[in-house]
Amino acid sequence: MRKILIFLYLDIEWGIIEAEYRKKIMDDSIDDSKNIDYKRCNKYGFATFEAVNGKIMHFFDICKITDELLSVARDDELMQEICDFEVLANGYKFTGSFIDALEYIKANFEG
Repeated sequence: MRKILIFLYLDIEWGIIEAEYRKKIMDDSIDDSKNIDYKRCNKYGFATFEAVNGKIMHFFDICKITDELLSVARDDELMQEICDFEVLANGYKFTGSFIDALEYIKANFEG
């Protein structure tokens, strides 16, 4: 199962990124700008949305998660993938979907 990291940064921004993808970005072994899914960026209004081979790699934003956004996410098959999530700020871990991760962010990000 894929490991996905959740970050909440000082109520300024939040994000979700696959752990291995993050390592590749950090060591400059990939150009993540080539993986931007502009259709989903527009669909969700996120600052970015990156996917590779039909799998979510990274997305983030500065806005609060709304019920409307969660409703849109529930209809997106990519958002339904089950992964192991870890919140970097507090070490909290759970297994769930990206929808579950967005619900966690909604409950814990002040914005």
